Amino acid sequence: MTNPTRTEDERLLLMLDLRYNAGMKGKRLQAAVDMTTGAVAGACQRVQLAHAPDDCKLAENRTGGMPRGWWRS
Repeated sequence: MTNPTRTEDERLLLMLDLRYNAGMKGKRLQAAVDMTTGAVAGACQRVQLAHAPDDCKLAENRTGGMPRGWWRS
């Protein structure tokens, strides 16, 4: 497995933002990020499996602590 590029990271972050914050699903989401059904489902599954308890002490480091689209700045 190769290391993901910045472009791939940004596409994954956009997909997660659209899925979990904007509520976009299905073909509309797939078209917005140019990913297949399997790629979207797999990415969502990996994120759900990797989600750990939020033990961060700083509020800005907690889940939901960053503003939407923070990676674009």
